[in-house]
Amino acid sequence: MITMTLLSILATISFSILYQVPKKAIIPIGVVGMVAWLSYSISLQFSHNVVLASFIGSLIASLLSEAFARFIHMPVVLFAVPGIVVLLPGLLAYSAMKAFVSHQYMTGISMATQTALVAGALASGIAMSGIVAKAIWRKYRVSTPPVR
Repeated sequence: MITMTLLSILATISFSILYQVPKKAIIPIGVVGMVAWLSYSISLQFSHNVVLASFIGSLIASLLSEAFARFIHMPVVLFAVPGIVVLLPGLLAYSAMKAFVSHQYMTGISMATQTALVAGALASGIAMSGIVAKAIWRKYRVSTPPVR
């Protein structure tokens, strides 16, 4: 688990460097990737459901991205997209295509469906975090008295 956590940080930071993210955002993006992977793997151990674990990992990573974006004054997308790279179902999509090529159509359809469900769960987690973060931020802004 420690090895995979370190590899998730490395993968997320490498993706960030590849797309020329500002230097002050690289370490927080690595933290988002690590938290995404940890929340995914912990929820996978409890639920044994890849789609639910992907949703939870995406939601937590996106909420953390919202917090970093407000703290560092950068766009949320800058943190959220590289942060969930470690959750993308690349191996599952590859296995689905391999099954189709080797004429195992039922296996391919099953894997392709699971790939689509995981991708939908990732997108839903990002969308849900935006709604939750805006509700929290609105409540925080309303309850804080104006500075005079």
